[in-house]
Amino acid sequence: MVQVAFWEAQASGFVATSFIMLLFLTKKQALLYSTHMMLLVAGSVQPVLPKDELWDHSSTSLIVRMVRLTKIMKKLPFWREKKLSQMNSQEWESLCDGCGKCCLEKLEDLDTGEINYTNIGCELLDVKGCRCMNYEERDRYVPDCVRLNSINIASLKWMPSTCAYKLLSEGKDLPDWHPLISGNPNSVHEAKVSIRGRAIAAAAAGDLEDHIVQWPK
Repeated sequence: MVQVAFWEAQASGFVATSFIMLLFLTKKQALLYSTHMMLLVAGSVQPVLPKDELWDHSSTSLIVRMVRLTKIMKKLPFWREKKLSQMNSQEWESLCDGCGKCCLEKLEDLDTGEINYTNIGCELLDVKGCRCMNYEERDRYVPDCVRLNSINIASLKWMPSTCAYKLLSEGKDLPDWHPLISGNPNSVHEAKVSIRGRAIAAAAAGDLEDHIVQWPK
């Protein structure tokens, strides 16, 4: 970030505004931005990104090019631009981090309404892979399985606090370990957020009351 702002300062004195804008870029975006700024400052006319009017060096000042490039690089990811209700099915499904915690068996106290998690996976949950073994037809085999949507997420108080759907519904952002942020599908496991190594299959369990745990919350 500092190096990018430094190059801009050397190039045009365009420090304050550019640096503020750069604060919203990811490290990868900032690195790419810095590389192209160095090419522009050096007078290169062969940018790596696709050519279009943005790269018309003959008629566009350096500052204008920098501002345009910053706007492109600052394009927000879909979960920051859209509400849950506006997402398509692919975007919606990609929000699931694969932690598997929502698929653990739960017990509700009939007197207090308190929900207690167990470390027992539902009958369709692959506790090693942290995935449903029949996702498309899950409610056919597990009748009380809840299909999450943008309407019922707010009322499902038992959803884990780390759940992306819950976080976004509350106006919060995704954590650094989320696969959409890290680019690594295993980051949820590496961050010790998933059930991997901590849950057991339903077939191997006894009484649910003997398996109540606090960590999924």
